[in-house]
Parts: sequence; structure tokens; C-alpha cells
Amino acid sequence: MISIPELAVAEEMATGVAPVTPIPSRPSASPAATSRAEELRSSAPTSEKRVSAEGNSNTAKAVTSELAMAASDDVLQDFAVVQSLEERVAGIQTTSSINSIHGKISIPEIKEDQAYLQDLNQSKDPYKSYLQLQNQYMGTPTFYFDVANFFFKRGDHNKALLILSALADLQIENADLYKTISYKLREWGDYDNALFITAKVLKWRPMDPQSHRDYALVLQDKGMFKEALEQLYGILTQSYSPEAADRDDGIEETLVMEINNLIKVNKAASSKVAVNKKLIADLPVDMRVVINWNSRNTDIDLWVTDPNQEKCFYSNPATAIGGRLSNDFTGGYGPEQFLLKKTLKGKYKIEVDFYNDDSLTLAGPAAVMAEIYTYYSSGKQERKIVTIYLDRNKERNIGIGEFSFQ
Repeated sequence: MISIPELAVAEEMATGVAPVTPIPSRPSASPAATSRAEELRSSAPTSEKRVSAEGNSNTAKAVTSELAMAASDDVLQDFAVVQSLEERVAGIQTTSSINSIHGKISIPEIKEDQAYLQDLNQSKDPYKSYLQLQNQYMGTPTFYFDVANFFFKRGDHNKALLILSALADLQIENADLYKTISYKLREWGDYDNALFITAKVLKWRPMDPQSHRDYALVLQDKGMFKEALEQLYGILTQSYSPEAADRDDGIEETLVMEINNLIKVNKAASSKVAVNKKLIADLPVDMRVVINWNSRNTDIDLWVTDPNQEKCFYSNPATAIGGRLSNDFTGGYGPEQFLLKKTLKGKYKIEVDFYNDDSLTLAGPAAVMAEIYTYYSSGKQERKIVTIYLDRNKERNIGIGEFSFQ
């Protein structure tokens, strides 16, 4: 069994810092969101037209300008942007006078009705029961995920980590499984081991911008702001194949928010990393939700329903009160991002919709991590993370959180 704590912490103790890999060179072509990845890497002609780093940067500048326009006004103006690598932009006009309300995040208890969890709940020795159940559920990722969560909720974090690490043994060097592990570790606040795991995924899949982003966000969690900014900004300054540009169309908008958040949290980092000044802006928002998932061939959608019962989702990305959804990622790993500059009083429901899954792998059903923020980049931001498995044989959409502004 792979021992995450020993591998990660031992390296940190030896060096005095957490293990950090240098920014790897990005391959000339990223895989499409299908099983043709290897074919694309081996057959791409040298004369293939590429979306340049300059083009990526220009796209990010357009996003920054549009977001900053909204963030710098007391009212919401032109806050809905439909952004692509071709710099397509659209906007709406809306106003709000609410500026003194308080918001909080609630995470619902996900119903856990699996038979093995019932067995553990009734057992006098749950860990012994887990060991007895292993043979029955061997090769089932959700079993280890659920049981690890069971022990974590009971306060037995060591056993929870031990059981979660067993996921890695189901298939060595499976990036999808390791992504699931890193999601849960971030939810638990175990950033040392999350850094170790995301570094592994980055080593195996450096062609995916999501690998760099996952790694960068854990670096930020650990307070390694300069390294985190280098990773995030590096994604915008790389060259992409047309296939990758199409798959990850719109990721710039999420990255621009995170780059500026990082700079606001630690201004010293920006003085050590040469970030184009045209990308830097003050971008506070009352609400931010980002979903990420671990499977390349899965389409997960983010839904946010406001107090007026208007749902912001892929076919309604701009709401009357100013809610804005980033591009719909139908392949790859996301992310999808929801922003609301100024909130109205009331409750906001957050759901993920399991739209499509064309994959059947040892990683099991798609795992989704949601990062949920109030007052993002405002100096008083709060965050909660929730990770779930989406079972195609059960509910298609699941409530993962709620904002309440009063």
C-alpha cells in the first residue's frame, strides 16, 4: 500500500519545505477530451497551427478588463461575459443597492445509504469490519472513498488517511484516482499530502492545464505564494494545440480570478513573479463557486439558483441579478466557475448536474470537488470545499451547498 504520509512528510522533513517540482515544459500538444490522447501526441504534424502564448495572454487581458469593469463599480455592469479563445464577449446590465448583508455557506449532509456504511455504523469495531469488507468491495473506489470519509467524520484522521491512500493501490499511476485523493485531502485541510499527490498528477499529465492549476492552488493553501503564482501564470504563457484550446476554452477566466486573488492575498508574490500588469485588477465578488472533476470524458454542469428562483447554468449563463457562469466544459476536467458581484438577501442553492459520462475506468464514477467562497478577494473571504462521487445510476443532480445572505 502506498503510504502518503511517510512519502510526503519525509521529503518535507529532509528539505525543510514541502516537496515542490519545478514548472515542467508543456508538451506541444495536449490531448483532446477523448481516448485519442496518445494518437494526437504521436501524429500531430510539425506544421500544425497553434494558439500562441500571446493569444492566451490577450484573451486573459480581455477577461481582466471585463471583470474589472464590473468589480470597480458600486453597481453591476457588463458582468456577464461569454469568453472564448476568439475573444467573444457579451454583457448584461443590472443594478443592486445591497452592500451591507452577511453571508454564510452551508454544506448539506450527503445521504450515505450504502450497505457497507450501515455495517460500519452498527459495528463495535468499525476498522475490523472495514478489513473484513475489503475482499467484497476490492476494486471499488467509492468503497474506500466513503469509508475514509466515515472515519474522518468520527475524528479518526489517521485511519481515514490510511484508507484513502488505498485508492492509489487500485491502479498505479492512475491520474484520475490521484485527483480524487487530492480533492479529499484539500477538503480535509491536509495540504502537505495534497501537495505530494498533485505533484504526482502534474508529473504524469503536464499537458493538462488543470494539473498545473490543482498543484498551484495547493501551493497557495500551504502559503507558498510565489511558487503558486508562477504555476498559475505559467498556464497563460504556454502554447496550446487547437484541440487543447477548444477543450479548455474559457479556462482563462477562472485563472485570472485566481491570479488576482493570490496577488491580493500576498502582494510580495507579485513582486517576485513577472505578471503582465494588464492582467492585474481588483476583482472582489460576494459569491464564487468553482467545480472540478477527475475524468476527461465526463460532462458535469454547475447550477446556482438565486432567491428569485432564476437558475444560472449552461443555457442561462447570465442572470438578472448579475450571476455569471463561465464557459460550459463538456470534456476535460473543468473548471466551471460561477460569480456574483453583489448579492441579494436570501438563499442560493448550489447543485452539480451529472450530464454525461462516456468513460468506464478503474477510477470509478466521476469525482467532483466544489470550492465555495463568500467575499472572494475582499480581504474577508471564507471557503468551504466539498467532494462527492456522482453515480450515474442514482441522482442526476445533487445539492452540494447553499449560500445564505441576511
